[in-house]
Amino acid sequence: MTSSLSLEEAAEHFGITVSPKRMNWLQDALDDELASITVYPAAIEAMRLLRSEGMAIGICSNLAQPFGPVLRDLFREVDGFALSYELGVMKPHAGIYREICHLLSVRPSWDMKASSEQVVMIGDSLRCDQDGPRTIGIFGYHLDRTGAGRISSLTQFAELLLEQQCRLKRGE
Repeated sequence: MTSSLSLEEAAEHFGITVSPKRMNWLQDALDDELASITVYPAAIEAMRLLRSEGMAIGICSNLAQPFGPVLRDLFREVDGFALSYELGVMKPHAGIYREICHLLSVRPSWDMKASSEQVVMIGDSLRCDQDGPRTIGIFGYHLDRTGAGRISSLTQFAELLLEQQCRLKRGE
């Protein structure tokens, strides 16, 4: 996930010998998986809500190269992508978080008095999406779709951010 390799290149890189017939089967299986990827409806709604308030949206993901074009196609309206296979580092490495901030022209900071803006991130990994971003001043949140955590949907997350933004504007 830190190299831009095709399936055949990855097999070669790791010294795995795969027959042409098996490689074709693997490629077909990967192509089927890529074609089956869809966007959570809550993601679409969350992005709509955040966009309506003028918020920049980026995607920071640990991802293998074949998934990148699919992700970019599904999320054309996103302002920036920090993808591990393109950057050569994976979350929770600070470099991937710095890159998405650079692409979005934002500066993470814990000092809310210096600016009314903040950089926030959400994802399904405590280590990579909550704890990792916090090391550089990004407010990281954990998405727990099981309902056991504080935030269980991206729509809920967007509504929480908009509520916080309203409180900041009122000086609360």
